[in-house]
Amino acid sequence: MAVPRQTSLGLRSADDLARTAAQAGVPVTGDAAERLVAYAELLQHWTRGINLTASETLEEILERQVLDCLMADRLPWQGDSLAAVDIGSGAGLPGLVLAIQHPRWAMTTLERVAKKVTFQREAVRVLGLANVTVRREDAAQYAAGEGCGRYDVALARAYADLARTLPVAAGLLHTGGVLRTYKGRKLAQERAAIPRDIRALFGSEPREAGYGIPHSEVAGIVVEFRRL
Repeated sequence: MAVPRQTSLGLRSADDLARTAAQAGVPVTGDAAERLVAYAELLQHWTRGINLTASETLEEILERQVLDCLMADRLPWQGDSLAAVDIGSGAGLPGLVLAIQHPRWAMTTLERVAKKVTFQREAVRVLGLANVTVRREDAAQYAAGEGCGRYDVALARAYADLARTLPVAAGLLHTGGVLRTYKGRKLAQERAAIPRDIRALFGSEPREAGYGIPHSEVAGIVVEFRRL
């Protein structure tokens, strides 16, 4: 995930965002870049009043949050009309970012904290994100009930370690669905701590794609597990 240090890219515009994302290996259309900047501006405005993210300036939000979320695309997706769910979505990171990037997806975001849900719903309204459903839900309870087996893709960026994330994702995904999560230096340690019965719910070896944003300290690893 994004490293919370001094921003270095000076991102301010949709062109800046699209150019830097392309340099990191993730194409972003002009329309998506415009909406992503609008989302970042809204998040910046709300963060002045309530604590939604540690990033405070527009440049920081675009670099550490938006660009980092887009790195899920470093691995190819199987199809372009996917049912996706964001586990513990927070301020919509990565759910709203990827819903903007992939307008043909049907995105559900799961978040328990009321102020974050309120922000997400306002962002959906302001940005006209008709492909997003925001739910105030405990992800584990939803996975065991109404959300069981409904999704092609589960996303987790800052939810929990793998031992706690994988059982929730297993409940949400149908057979063949994938969990895509963002990790860093502790990935090997987290993988070693996954209980054997939980690991058996997914395919042999996860796919991984390391990433780094050029001229930035933002770096990480996207990891994909496929549900059996």
